[in-house]
Amino acid sequence: MQRAAVWLHVLVAVALAGPVSARAADATGLAMKDPTRPPAASSPTPASEPLRPLSLDAIVFGSGRRTAVIDGRAYQEGDRHAGLTVQRIHRRSVRLLDNGRARELTLSPAPDVRALQRTQ
Repeated sequence: MQRAAVWLHVLVAVALAGPVSARAADATGLAMKDPTRPPAASSPTPASEPLRPLSLDAIVFGSGRRTAVIDGRAYQEGDRHAGLTVQRIHRRSVRLLDNGRARELTLSPAPDVRALQRTQ
């Protein structure tokens, strides 16, 4: 009879300890993971977010100074504003970092303007 009582205590202890140890394993990250469960959806990384539209309006390229006008604001090489860092200004393009992502903006070609012929 005493032997049966001991076994009963052991079974009750194991039954009660099972869920407690599973919760403890979950808290420490040691719990077994369900291999059939799909991976958790993660938030989009900055690399997958679309680039914001930027307009290269003008470039002033002189002997001592290079200035680019981007979205109506003048920048020189090394300037930083609103997540933009201008790295290099060329005659027809600007290389910059947009929130850490490399970009190159190019001036649109000037419209082809022709003189009108007068008819008499």
